[in-house]
Amino acid sequence: DTAAGLYLWVADPAHPGDSWALVNRLAELGILVAPGDFYGTAAHGRVRVALTASDERVQAAASRIREAWAER
Repeated sequence: DTAAGLYLWVADPAHPGDSWALVNRLAELGILVAPGDFYGTAAHGRVRVALTASDERVQAAASRIREAWAER
């Protein structure tokens, strides 16, 4: 059992200030995140990524993100 959590806050420089564009792009890759707007104005334009899956699943998601961003 784990008693801690780890979250990353991520912004997309291609869509500054638009967390929903990043939410949708990541959802297309099968990665669910929360828009920063849910957490107040300080998080506007960012998404919160919860790293709560297994190491293998987190690594697979990171690979999908890397591949998708390389295609931009």
